[in-house]
Formats: sequence, C-alpha cells, structure tokens
Amino acid sequence: MDKPVADLRMLYREALADFLARVDESGLQRAYELGCEAVAAGTGLLELVALHREEADDLLNARRGASMSTLHGRSLHFLSESLAPFALLHLQGMQANAALRQMHELMEQETGRIAQALHDQAASALSMIYLDVAEVAREASSVSLGVRLGRIVKELDRLRQHLRHFSHELRPPLLDQYGLVPAMRSLADGFARRAGLMILAGDAEVSVPDPMATVAYRVMHEALTNVVRHARARTVELNVRVRGKHLRCTVRDDGIGFDRTRRRTNISAGLGLIGMRERVNAINGSLRISSAPGRGTVVRVALPRLLPSAQVQHG
Repeated sequence: MDKPVADLRMLYREALADFLARVDESGLQRAYELGCEAVAAGTGLLELVALHREEADDLLNARRGASMSTLHGRSLHFLSESLAPFALLHLQGMQANAALRQMHELMEQETGRIAQALHDQAASALSMIYLDVAEVAREASSVSLGVRLGRIVKELDRLRQHLRHFSHELRPPLLDQYGLVPAMRSLADGFARRAGLMILAGDAEVSVPDPMATVAYRVMHEALTNVVRHARARTVELNVRVRGKHLRCTVRDDGIGFDRTRRRTNISAGLGLIGMRERVNAINGSLRISSAPGRGTVVRVALPRLLPSAQVQHG
C-alpha cells in the first residue's frame, strides 16, 4: 500500500473511531478535513467510500454491545461529511465549465462580428481601390504603366480572395446556414487547395446543434492548421461519426509524427492545443492525441451527442 494511502487510512480510522464514541462538531470538521486531504492526494471518491466501509465494518464489529443502528447512523454521518469536498469539487468543475462555455460563446460572437466587418469593410475599401486603379489606367500614357497597373489589379484580386477566405474561416456562413458537415467539407476544400494535401472528409447528412457544431469545427480547423505547420503530411482523414451517445471527430494524418514521451512539440505544447482542450472540456467532451515518429498523428474528440458518417475525396 502506498504510504499516503496508508497514512490517510490510519488518520481516517482514528477520526471515525473518536466520532463513533462521541458525536461532536469537531469530529465532523475532522471528517471534512480528511475529505479535503483525500482530494488533494488524488484519492478517488469510490476509493474513499471503500476505505470508509472497511474501517467502519471493523470498528462496528468491535462494538457489538452498543446500539448498532445508532453507530451505523453516526458512521454514515461521518462519511457524508468526508465526501462533501468531492461534491464541492464537482460543483466547482460545473461552474468552471459554465464559465468556459460563456467565454467561448462571447468569443464566437466577437469572432462573427470581426468576420462580418472584415468581409464588409475590406470589400468596400477594395472597391474604392479598384475604382482608383481603373481611373489611373484610363489616364495612363505609357504601355509599361498599364502593365504595372494590371499586375496591381491581379494582386488586389488575390487579396480579395484571401480576405474572403479569412472571414469565412473565422465564422463560416455554411456553419450557421447548413451545419457542421458542409462547413467541414468547405474547410477540407480550402486546406486541400492551399496546402496541396489530399483530404478525405466526412459526408454524412447530420444535424448538430451549437455549441457542439462550433466546437467540432474549431477543433478540426486547429488540427488541420497543425498538420500544415508541422506534420509534413500528404494525406489527412476527417471523420465525423456517432458512437453511442457521443459525436466523435477524428483528424488523422500520415505525417512525420512525434514522440510525446520524449519531447514537447508545438502541437503538444502550443496555445492551439490549449484552446482545443478548453473548448472540448467546456461541453464535457474529451480530446486525445496519439502519435509516434514516422507514424503520423491522430486527434480524437468525443462530444456528448450523436449522428452517422461517410467519406468523400478532396484534393
């Protein structure tokens, strides 16, 4: 038995024995303190319940002359007080998740506002520049100036496309209008064109409510960004499927991978992963990353909901 567990057991037994012999507030306070120590030591709730049951059975068997119903009542009172820190921890976790959800909702609202402003204001500014360039081109007196203005127009065209792309990825209209899968397919198309990747993307007809659709989209976007930056991959698979009561999203690449046990990489240590985990945790989901040198990386997300899947090819 580990020493911390043995020490906790000894202290718990002594405090429970004192409480069985004499009920007072100090005994209940000690039960609560022991519960706090158990939480701090990483002892699970079920482990503490099992510890209590073993020690209570032993102590109660040694006191058969006393009223067993009274002693059982005291034992349960002591146990409930020792479990109070676990209930508080659970409540704090729920409150933290609620705060995270609210924060991400506000972030999504602000992101949507920025995306709209980027689309509208940038488009308006570019339109004025197009008009000015066209006017200069009409007044141009040399062929070389006309050629240079033509190059400027081509650069403006590329800039307009980039701005359109950025505004759509900040808050894709497809996500609001048609849902997760069309937005995911559009995301796959964009990354495939820009990065020269072959991307296999889910093609299921599903209905996913917010905030789950937004979380799934953001996680896949960040995972694909990491693939482009670090993985040196040629092929990526995006899957969205239902397993039990969960929506499961998987991003799998055939890149260089990394050894998570020996070094911290950008994908494992960066702010992107922190943001992914916060989003997933905020709706009580889970995120796992598996990788090995030369064997690619797999990002798996489970969100509490459901739906079916398929694959189509992009690239």
